[in-house]
Amino acid sequence: MKLRNGDDAKMKTVWKGVAASPGIGVGKVFWYRERELRFHARHVADTQMELQRYRQAVDRFCADTEARARLVAATVGEEQAEIIRTHIMMIQDPYIHGQVEGRISSNQCAEAALDAVCSVFLSLFSNSGDELVKQRAADLRDVRDSMLRLLLDVSETDLSGLEPGTVLAAEELTPSVTACIDPNLIVGIVTRKGGKTSHSAILARALEIPAVLGVDLPAEGLKNGELIVVDGLQGRVVLSPDEEELSFYRLMRADDLKERVALKQFTGRKTETADGMQVRLAANVGGPEETKRAAEFGADGVGLLRSEFLYLDQKAPPGEEAQFEAYRKTVLAAGGKPVTIRTLDVGGDKEVPYLDFGNEENPFLGCRAIRISLQKKEMFRIQLKAILRAAAFGEVSILIPFITSLEEIRAVKVQLEWAAQELREEGRQFNSEIRLGVMIETAAAVVMADRLAAETDFFSIGTNDLTQYVLSVDRGNPKVAEFYSYCDPAVLRSIRRAVHCAKEAGIQVGMCGEAASDPLLTPVLLSLGLDTFSVPPSSVLTIRRAISLWTLPEADALTEEAFSLGTEREVRELLEKHRRG
Repeated sequence: MKLRNGDDAKMKTVWKGVAASPGIGVGKVFWYRERELRFHARHVADTQMELQRYRQAVDRFCADTEARARLVAATVGEEQAEIIRTHIMMIQDPYIHGQVEGRISSNQCAEAALDAVCSVFLSLFSNSGDELVKQRAADLRDVRDSMLRLLLDVSETDLSGLEPGTVLAAEELTPSVTACIDPNLIVGIVTRKGGKTSHSAILARALEIPAVLGVDLPAEGLKNGELIVVDGLQGRVVLSPDEEELSFYRLMRADDLKERVALKQFTGRKTETADGMQVRLAANVGGPEETKRAAEFGADGVGLLRSEFLYLDQKAPPGEEAQFEAYRKTVLAAGGKPVTIRTLDVGGDKEVPYLDFGNEENPFLGCRAIRISLQKKEMFRIQLKAILRAAAFGEVSILIPFITSLEEIRAVKVQLEWAAQELREEGRQFNSEIRLGVMIETAAAVVMADRLAAETDFFSIGTNDLTQYVLSVDRGNPKVAEFYSYCDPAVLRSIRRAVHCAKEAGIQVGMCGEAASDPLLTPVLLSLGLDTFSVPPSSVLTIRRAISLWTLPEADALTEEAFSLGTEREVRELLEKHRRG
């Protein structure tokens, strides 16, 4: 939208986007454009020579990517380096590699063969409504374009000569480009495409560069040298700010830098309230590298390991050995602290081609998560066997997603016993004394929470789906986004019932949804009796501090008042009024 600043004829433009990396950046625009990658889909007669050209490009790509990963590891950490190394895995994937070489052997040039194979997967990933799946599209485009540059002998755009105080703006920033950014030069990132869970956003957060993504920028881009503000706290971008606004944001930037220093003081500290009540603060992770990062912040283990990272981008389900090794590495990375592994949670907006259940009119209410596992029993037992084996290396719990009935829990227990029996017969080392928990993320699970608690060892409340199902709001539909809020009284009452039923049954209850990482809701969750907060690694210090700012009587008083209110707006306004820190 366009805003006029009083008598000043100069216009400023304000955009809203996704607050992907926190902080305030004030600087001058550099519009990033990659060189065009045009090629002629020519017929090749000498296929062996073309295969050799393609293989040489793959070898060089892998060497360049590994060198970039080592640089990232040295500057921001191994977890971020693994993001870059996944590109090597993509280009070396046997299916992709075989398909490209097959096309080349059929007389296609290497460029056309690579582009055709990648396009199939790009269409699949891009059409998903799930941000985690979409991020794989960005990664694959990055791999394809990097390979095409090598095949076409086109160099990358060099960012090393940028002036300090530059805000990098682009259609989209690939992970490989983001990884090469110098935070001493770049003070902010703005892109038209991308989301909070994209690999570029993860890298931006690791580099501590404010970023706002998904901004409706002009089709022609932005003019180099224009002054711009990147508000990574509120997801706001201001082009050509007036002096008053510029002064305001510069003060905000100074405060934000002080805030980051203050947060670092909570690294490794106990997680406890102001009156000394200790709470477990765990991390939501997608593999061993994120687990290491969470451990650096002093997280109390892993509250949620998303096992689907092993199933995506594959042409078949992962085998037992591959899963066991990934789980074992995560358990070891946790350093003796508990690890909760969630079984496969796909379906809905997370499509896996080899688990094709046909077109569903409403996939969120269709075959997903535990429903898939109980239909694909052999695949499910393979996963359970891998988890049981990993449990021999540390304290491991199993978390079952999308539970709606007691029958499902009992069916899971049967599969778990069969998996254990198979391991006994095979003479494998494993731990059968493993805790079994369920996700409370459906209305049915809330209603049946008392009975579910009697047959399980712990609850983990998934507020992302719980909010969606309790309020009948598609969380991926922007047309109804205003109705999606975990501050809604209906959602809060559902959380209260789940916690109450867990306490009555004497089992632990945690939360792994987005609400657990929002300081606004911290006092309410403390008052309700939540035992475990499980949050992204980047939120560990924020929530540890938020917990430290409240005594239990203070949290109880605020929560009682919140539950006396009848609308989401009233609840949110109350919590905002009493926000601390």
